[in-house]
Amino acid sequence: MTVTMAHIKSEQPPRPQTRGATLKFITVKLNKLTVALPIDAVDKVIRQTTVLGSGLNPMGVTHYEGNPITVIDLHYQLFQHRQDPIPNQSYLIIAKTGSQKFALPIQGAPNLAEFGKHQLRVLPMSYRRADTLGIASHVVRTISPTGEDTTFFILDMDYLANVHSNTINNPLKTLS
Repeated sequence: MTVTMAHIKSEQPPRPQTRGATLKFITVKLNKLTVALPIDAVDKVIRQTTVLGSGLNPMGVTHYEGNPITVIDLHYQLFQHRQDPIPNQSYLIIAKTGSQKFALPIQGAPNLAEFGKHQLRVLPMSYRRADTLGIASHVVRTISPTGEDTTFFILDMDYLANVHSNTINNPLKTLS
């Protein structure tokens, strides 16, 4: 089953006071973290399908549109353990960057958020090199009308694709 934009909950942070360019993101909770993917990097959100793999790293494979596609388990990438899919509550975000597509498994429906470009802050390279959250390039901090502070880590889709590029670009490389 394909999940359309109507199935994605809209979780709007407070609108910035200044009018400027805004960017749309799909947001996902991973434990206590909230990560965001640029909407233009999302091809589709589909119900979770069977993901196969050794379980020794964050990589797996599933079938999408009749072809095998690499799955990058963000939860495993960040926390070094897997979450079991929950029936009817687990999805795959089919992401695209350049000519590559890969899938990101998530639990629960993703949300839609919009941030002003001026809200994005670049994560320091020293942090990116030292932490598993190095898969994020930017961070956005919002404060809700109730005073709740939320931080969104914006995923670096090119980095995600490139860090696993040997698997995504040439899965048969080890057979040659």
